[in-house]
Amino acid sequence: MKIVLFLMMVLWSLNGQANSLNLQEKQTSGMKVWTFHHNQNPLIGMCLIFPHGTTSESEALDGACHVMNSVLFEGTPKYPNEKLRDFLDNHGLKISVSHQLNHTKVFMLCPTTELPFLFEAMAEIFANPLFPEDRLAHVKRLTISSLKGLGESQHYHMDQVFKQIACKGHACERSHVGSEKTLEALTSPALKEVFQKIYNRDGLKVVMGGDLTKDRVEQILVHIEKVFNADPSDAAHPLPLAPSTLTGKSHFIHFDSPQAHISYYKKGMTLNDPRFFALRVGNFIVGGNGMKSRLSQSLRKEKALVYSIGEGMDSTPYQSLITGWTTTKVDTVDPVIKQIKKVFKTVQEKGVTLEELKGAKILLQAGFSRYFRTLQGSLFVLADFMESGLPVTYCDQRNGFIEAVTLEQVNDVLHDFYDPSQMTTIISGNKAPQSAILEHITLP
Repeated sequence: MKIVLFLMMVLWSLNGQANSLNLQEKQTSGMKVWTFHHNQNPLIGMCLIFPHGTTSESEALDGACHVMNSVLFEGTPKYPNEKLRDFLDNHGLKISVSHQLNHTKVFMLCPTTELPFLFEAMAEIFANPLFPEDRLAHVKRLTISSLKGLGESQHYHMDQVFKQIACKGHACERSHVGSEKTLEALTSPALKEVFQKIYNRDGLKVVMGGDLTKDRVEQILVHIEKVFNADPSDAAHPLPLAPSTLTGKSHFIHFDSPQAHISYYKKGMTLNDPRFFALRVGNFIVGGNGMKSRLSQSLRKEKALVYSIGEGMDSTPYQSLITGWTTTKVDTVDPVIKQIKKVFKTVQEKGVTLEELKGAKILLQAGFSRYFRTLQGSLFVLADFMESGLPVTYCDQRNGFIEAVTLEQVNDVLHDFYDPSQMTTIISGNKAPQSAILEHITLP
């Protein structure tokens, strides 16, 4: 009882943080814009979300986005080579780029007093990139060299097998890291072509926050319009749904390690499904609540088969999954998988308890509020929400959605989504478990 009261006090103390953002939405020059206030420090942060991602690469240009981003920060005509990094560091500017299949995010952070220098950096890096051949050759050498490290990564091997199973024929089947052949073939004109597709302002979404005023917001938007061109003729199109062909079988990759890595997958649910929050709560109870989860209690505390085990939900517009992960000795892989399925069978048939539901609600609500304690944390979370198509009111409504979930709803979705026979498993180690399909990975 004391623990529940303590958690409720934590929730009440944090619950106002998301609401205090004063999140606003506006449409301007074809851009959707969210603005919020954050009084952490005199800082301004923003994220530009372009609706084009690595699908802008043809197979012949596989890996172009990764190389392109590296060359972008290799220098500009005014700030060649290391001088660009010095310029960013001297003014406290942070600019980073991340690509997904269906979008590209540019994160920027600066002290309020250095905003004019951020504008200069944006123009230098993105307005008219040159992609000089000497810097491109340097980046290609480094990238090709880094490909060799993939052979030492169990997680890369496992990810490749998952893509072969669940993404056959879909854009998500490709790794988009490139191969030695495609990377060697990259030229400056090819990178410029990909750049024009990626950084097309048509359909751009913007999240900005921190030490904002009305004038600063307008300055930022005007500068974005100056730097990035809009081409409606090259509009982005939503990706089709991935096949997510999960067979319920186990797949094994031989890897010279006495420690086995295990990942498992089940079909999940999209964010706009009316039962999403019931599954989110149920998933948290089963595998997302750290040492208190059903899986951790069973496999770690009771059976001592693993040190840790976790589970989460991965929901994108083109694929929705429940994913889990753990490690164990190669000789205990079969008992681990058997015990995971036993936990699934129990929650599928008997559900969870009202006490577990109440505890999960408190932790999920308090955890959500903690995302907004820093400007960067707020920016990352809000950018994900905006990119996912959630409404600007979602932050105010989300904890209410969690609170409204009933025990009956949770147990209904656990019955539908936790059938142990539908769990597809990928194992990596130096000893094959029984009845596993042997997989072979071809490195780039």
